[in-house]
Amino acid sequence: MSIGPLNEILVSITNIILKSAYGQDLFMPEDVNDSAYLTDFDRWQEDLLQAAEQVHNHWTEDNDLVETGLDQFESTFSSLFPSKTT
Repeated sequence: MSIGPLNEILVSITNIILKSAYGQDLFMPEDVNDSAYLTDFDRWQEDLLQAAEQVHNHWTEDNDLVETGLDQFESTFSSLFPSKTT
């Protein structure tokens, strides 16, 4: 399977987050110019896409790349949605 469908899903999810009240507050503060918030959002979205691609490309291999990709994916989402548990 191509990585394309997975990318489309991730872009849709992250764009929904960007358009949410939380995403607007996080990525579009009123005191920052438009190019600054888009850079932050684009970087965050790209990190997720790269981690998903790494997992996709190495899923059937017997090495640590999948686990590393999954950890990166989780930590990238966790940076935006920190856990309330310790």
